[in-house]
Amino acid sequence: MKIDAFRRLAASFGLVLCALTAPASAQIFSAETRISAIQGPSYTPHIAADAANNLLHVAWWEDALSTGGAGEIFYARSNNNGATWGAPVNLSNNLARTDVLPQIAAGPLFGGSGSGAYVFWTDNADGDGNIYLRRSVDGGQTWQAEQPISPAAGFSRPGSALVDTQGRVHFAWYDSRTTGVGQAFYTVSCDNGATWSPAQFVTRRHENDLAHLQEGPAAAPASRRGCDDRAGGEHGSLVRTGTLQ
Repeated sequence: MKIDAFRRLAASFGLVLCALTAPASAQIFSAETRISAIQGPSYTPHIAADAANNLLHVAWWEDALSTGGAGEIFYARSNNNGATWGAPVNLSNNLARTDVLPQIAAGPLFGGSGSGAYVFWTDNADGDGNIYLRRSVDGGQTWQAEQPISPAAGFSRPGSALVDTQGRVHFAWYDSRTTGVGQAFYTVSCDNGATWSPAQFVTRRHENDLAHLQEGPAAAPASRRGCDDRAGGEHGSLVRTGTLQ
């Protein structure tokens, strides 16, 4: 879907969240909580829960009127089960780009105690977009400098991000670098997003794949094993699944 067409589908000018206040089986939700009161439409909110550290994280794309309607990636967090939220933080903060389509993941840090949060996005959804990352190693309180994830020719956009129980950060994305049509690529970080394994091409040609990651029941020991070697199987509407070796 072209971004201009997507923008025309927006019906509200702020980001609103409803949170569960009872077990999921009861399907009872709280009243709406407004997270963003920034003037301009808000799109594609994605939420990540870090249950071990009692944190909720949300990232979204904002066409803020204060920035002339250029896309920016915003973030907010809650440490009380969504009852209240911190002030939105502009993670992309670059008026020279159109930053859109965020994905977020959160979970334990690899090799230590604490909480990590990772926000990925693409910088130009209608052109040769590249994917960028900002990461936090203190549960979303502060953020490291922006870093590129897919600096190759072709259009890229985030597909799925996951922090596993050992704190490894997995990321899969759509990328047209190989054939000119979208393919699914994958990478993993074993140092809380500071560095990443080489991009792995995981789908067949000419498929226009979007990726989805899900952790399996078994986990490898907390070491570098599994960071640079993948065993892939067949895939359907998801990405190929892999077992950490």
